[in-house]
Amino acid sequence: MLIILLIFISSCQVEEEIIPPKDLIPEDEFVEILVDLNLIESIRSMHMTKEKETKVETEVFYNELWERTDVSAEQFKTSFEFYRKDVEKMAEFYDRASQSIKRKEDLLNEQKRQSTIDQDDSDE
Repeated sequence: MLIILLIFISSCQVEEEIIPPKDLIPEDEFVEILVDLNLIESIRSMHMTKEKETKVETEVFYNELWERTDVSAEQFKTSFEFYRKDVEKMAEFYDRASQSIKRKEDLLNEQKRQSTIDQDDSDE
């Protein structure tokens, strides 16, 4: 009876080995692509009034992203499917992407503020 109990307990502890795809996107690059995807979707949502034009523009942005990063949409999909099996890692990825977007936003706001100050100084 003890042997059966030990076998049962040990079988419950065996985790399924998750094999990464051969073309897995490295974590840092994956996070940067998440940032870019978020920015593309933000642009798309800002221009929803021109539905047909927005769809075309969005496709252009996606195609440029895949070309610039040398990653295919399919490769991103398989990497996403692999990474999403680890909920904590995906939460970390989205947190890092969010921080990156915030830094970019802060930088743009600072540049805009500095431009306004420079313009005010030149008007005097």
